[in-house]
Amino acid sequence: MKTSIDGALAAAEAARQEACLERPCSTPFPIRRRNLMAQIGLKAKHYGLSDEVQAFVYAAGYRVIQEMDNDQLDALNTWLAQWVDSMQTACDSPYTPPAR
Repeated sequence: MKTSIDGALAAAEAARQEACLERPCSTPFPIRRRNLMAQIGLKAKHYGLSDEVQAFVYAAGYRVIQEMDNDQLDALNTWLAQWVDSMQTACDSPYTPPAR
C-alpha cells in the first residue's frame, strides 16, 4: 500500500510542476477544493475507506486532510476511485496480492 501511495503522490507532484508552468501556482481554487473534499468524504463514508484516507494523509506527511493542497487531494481522490472501482467490479484490491 505504501508503494501505491508514493506513486500517487509522485504523480500529483509531477502534475503540480507541469501546471505551474501554465498558471501561477499560488492561485487557490476553493470550489474545486470543496468538491474534492466532498467526493473524498463520500467515498470514505460509503465504502468504508476512512483508514485508507488516513494512511494516505500520513504518507503525504500531514496530520489531517485539511492541510493537503488541491493537487494532493486530487491524487487522493483518484487513488480512492481505484479502490471503489475494484469494489464495484468485485475484484481484489489493486494494491494487494490476489486473494483467490
